[in-house]
Amino acid sequence: MFVRAEAEGREVHPGETMTVELALREGGTIEGRAVTERGFPLRSLALEVRVGNEPAPRRMFTQPDGTFTLAAVQGRVSVVALMGARPVARSEVEVADGATVRLTLTVNGALRRVEGRVVDRRGFPVQGASVHMTAVERGEMGTASSVTSADGTFDTLIAGTRAVTFEARHGDYAPRTVRVDDVSHPVRIELSEGAELTMELRDDGCATAPPRVELRTTCGPVTITATDRDVAVPHLCAGRAPMVVDAEGCVRAVRTVTIPAQGRVQVGRVEIVAGGGVEGTVVDARRQPVAGAVVRRADAEDDDPTGVARTDRQGGFALSAVPTGDVSLVAVHPVMGRSEVTTVRVLRGTVARGREIRYAQEVGERRESLPVRAITLADLPGRGGGRDVVVRAVNDGSTAERAGLRAGDRVVSVGGEEVESVADATRRLEGPLGDLVVMEVEREGVRRTVRFNRER
Repeated sequence: MFVRAEAEGREVHPGETMTVELALREGGTIEGRAVTERGFPLRSLALEVRVGNEPAPRRMFTQPDGTFTLAAVQGRVSVVALMGARPVARSEVEVADGATVRLTLTVNGALRRVEGRVVDRRGFPVQGASVHMTAVERGEMGTASSVTSADGTFDTLIAGTRAVTFEARHGDYAPRTVRVDDVSHPVRIELSEGAELTMELRDDGCATAPPRVELRTTCGPVTITATDRDVAVPHLCAGRAPMVVDAEGCVRAVRTVTIPAQGRVQVGRVEIVAGGGVEGTVVDARRQPVAGAVVRRADAEDDDPTGVARTDRQGGFALSAVPTGDVSLVAVHPVMGRSEVTTVRVLRGTVARGREIRYAQEVGERRESLPVRAITLADLPGRGGGRDVVVRAVNDGSTAERAGLRAGDRVVSVGGEEVESVADATRRLEGPLGDLVVMEVEREGVRRTVRFNRER
């Protein structure tokens, strides 16, 4: 192997012959080692090497003892250590022809090695699974990613000293998320094929493009394009999942399905139909415009973000793809709460204009502050010797229950503010009737956001 040589550019005319002579040099060698700030070797650490006269960087990984060798380099050489796509150490050296330069890359920070194996239900290794890790502390170098080898193993580095959440994904299996408090021992993640969702999709001729099916599962969103009436979505993880079927020219169909750990869930027939539009304004008791209100169908589920419109400064809104017939609309505002219900007749392919949605009170009027009685909270011992605010019970049929809140969920924040006690969480949950409540909870190591309207 030789150092890259490059000839000076010269112009050649038709019919001429040009002789080019390139002298290749053996160059020098860099013998390096990557270690932590405590001197422990870093194996499988990604390196990016830039040599002054080479147009593209070289890429390589450190050996099990943290060593690496760079041959046939000359001039100024830059070596960068990467964790994910983030540089964690850098060094530059000058290498002369025939010289050997020794280099140590030190990665600062409280790093720890995380080793593990991804297997299927029979215990066989799963090759090519992506594993994303997040430390509880997060912050600098608090995340890492790896891909399993032929024997299903992965080996990487991550910062922090506490628990780590692992998210494993592979195209032939359902995603799996686990939280491990002690990663000093190899981690074992078992993947299963998951469940399959099937349904028969029909439209009344409204679709101008293939329908799209989106499932918001507990492991993240899953989206497919339906090219046939019989739709099958494989490898889904267990849990309650809102489902949206959408197609250009049609009204969205929204369902909520419960997915088992294994087997098949049959949704049956799902129909999407043509609709119309509604345009109008939202006003208060004095017919003053209400800006920032969300207009939606009164019968829509609270956790359904589709088919909504937000009012502008003049209180105006425009809803598209509204089902035909008599449709009940309502406005929800973060301060004023829920408006009176307005019924609008929608005809296929038309827009009902000039419709008005009213509030019974004026903008800025104080209203009764109500607690969220559908939820019971408890103060329980948490990890690390602290205390956690946990949902002890959720009333059946309440907006909180329909939004996906479950007993056992750990409450992280309410309204974007972290909670420290049951009293703190209860105080933040109080507010006017009809207001939107936004909670962040943690379930089985996975954080999710739950949104529902306050009700009596």
